[in-house]
Amino acid sequence: MVIGLTGGIASGKTLVSSMLQDRGAHIICADAISRELLAKKSPVLELIREAFGDGVFQQDGTLDRKALANIIFETEFERKRLEAILHPLVFEEIFKRIYKLKRAQEDPIIVVDAALLIESGLYKCMDKVWVVISSEQMDRLIKRDKLSEDEAKKRLNAQLDTERRLRHADAFIDNSFGLDRTEEQVEELFTQLKGGIAANG
Repeated sequence: MVIGLTGGIASGKTLVSSMLQDRGAHIICADAISRELLAKKSPVLELIREAFGDGVFQQDGTLDRKALANIIFETEFERKRLEAILHPLVFEEIFKRIYKLKRAQEDPIIVVDAALLIESGLYKCMDKVWVVISSEQMDRLIKRDKLSEDEAKKRLNAQLDTERRLRHADAFIDNSFGLDRTEEQVEELFTQLKGGIAANG
C-alpha cells in the first residue's frame, strides 16, 4: 500500500510523517531526495546554475537556498523552471525506493511525503492520498522560517489551496488542534489502513 501524504507549507506534514513512521510505515520524503540531488558537487547543480545564474550559489559552490526561494516564489514561471529540472529526477528515485521496499517486504505500508503531490500529478500513482491541513499555517511559517508576513503570503499563495488539495484526498488530518488531537487522527487512519490490508490479504 502506497500512501501519498501532502499538505501546504507549515501545515504539519512532517509531523504526521514522523507519527506514521513511528507506527511502522516506510517514509519516502520527496524533499529529502531533492536535498540529496542538490548536494555539493551534484551534476544537477550545473542545471540550476544554467537556469538561474551564479546568484543562487554560495562562494563555496553550495546552493543558496534562500536566494533560490526568493526567485521561485516570485513568479510561477520561475517555479516551473525549477520543477522541470528536479521533478523527473525526484520521481525516478521515489519509484526506485518503492520498488525496493516492495521487493524486500510483503505488503509494506509506504508513505510518499511530497508537498507537490497533487500539483505534479504524482498523486495518480498512489493507492491513497492523505492531506494534512491546518488553520495556523501563516503563523507557523513566519516563526519557523523567520519570514515577513509578505514573504509568507507569497509562499502560501504559490501553492495549491486547501480546498483544491482536498478534492483529491481519500482522508485528511487536521493539525489545527494540538499534538494530541493530530496523533489521535493519525492512529485512527493507520489502524483502519492496517485493517483493510489484513482483510484483503
